[in-house]
Amino acid sequence: MSYYSKLYHIDGLVRAIGWKKSVSVLLRRALGIGSAMKVRCGNHELLIRPTDSDLFVISQVFGHCEYEIGKAGQSALNRLATAWRQRGFIPVVVDAGANVGYSPIFLRDQYPDAIVIAIEPDRQAYEVLISNCDGLGSGPIKLLAEIAIG
Repeated sequence: MSYYSKLYHIDGLVRAIGWKKSVSVLLRRALGIGSAMKVRCGNHELLIRPTDSDLFVISQVFGHCEYEIGKAGQSALNRLATAWRQRGFIPVVVDAGANVGYSPIFLRDQYPDAIVIAIEPDRQAYEVLISNCDGLGSGPIKLLAEIAIG
């Protein structure tokens, strides 16, 4: 990983969870302490595994907002989803490879009229996904594990 790439992800991590928790996550990573820890990210309390790819994903999704499509695009999709709901259709977003749940949570926040289906085949990531999505209500995110693709 290049120096610039490391700085980019550290910057995104700080934007997502704040500098104090970022220092804690990075110190745990450097020491090889991989046990999941809770962090506050916006309105969510999430688990992050310091020695896994979680810190890069949270940096991309919540820190640098790489999944955002702009206010106009988001507004258009939300209007479409509302119109579909009024006609009896259920808008669905599928996240195949949901990892530990950061992207499904982001998608649920951005598109509240849609149901998000989160698919994650890795058992360890799926366990964290369950924890991260717990408490979001029974309907907005549907979780599927151990789906064989390929």
